[in-house]
Amino acid sequence: MQEMRNMIDMRFGHGTWKSIVDERARRIQEAKEAAKKARLEKIKAQKEQMEAIKQAAIIFLVAG
Repeated sequence: MQEMRNMIDMRFGHGTWKSIVDERARRIQEAKEAAKKARLEKIKAQKEQMEAIKQAAIIFLVAG
């Protein structure tokens, strides 16, 4: 790994390897945050759906 880092830095300039590693870490973090946000939105949608079902059941029972 050290050899690859040195080869990349020599070919593309000092600090290239570090910028690649930093960019990878940033993208991984963004993906984790996006997954968390999607999970929370799914939970919220499920709660809203359950509330709608409860309201419909109440209306049906009152009407019956």
